[in-house]
Amino acid sequence: MLKKELSECTGIFKGGWRKELQQEIDSLDIQISNMKKRLSSIVKEYNFDSAQAFYKELNAAKREGYKRKRGWQGISGKAER
Repeated sequence: MLKKELSECTGIFKGGWRKELQQEIDSLDIQISNMKKRLSSIVKEYNFDSAQAFYKELNAAKREGYKRKRGWQGISGKAER
């Protein structure tokens, strides 16, 4: 969104605004990069090769949990809370 705003910011008197937008974009890009690095180190601490591998296993566990819950509901006829 900021990049779009920057591309639309034209004109002689908007140089300062363009500079401010670019600095904000650069700052956010650095923040995103740092967050990605941190996420990668967190999942590696838990013996996953990547964040993608973590999410793959997480989603599989969720599916298994839903299947078990549905199976329990079928046996008892009630939803467990």
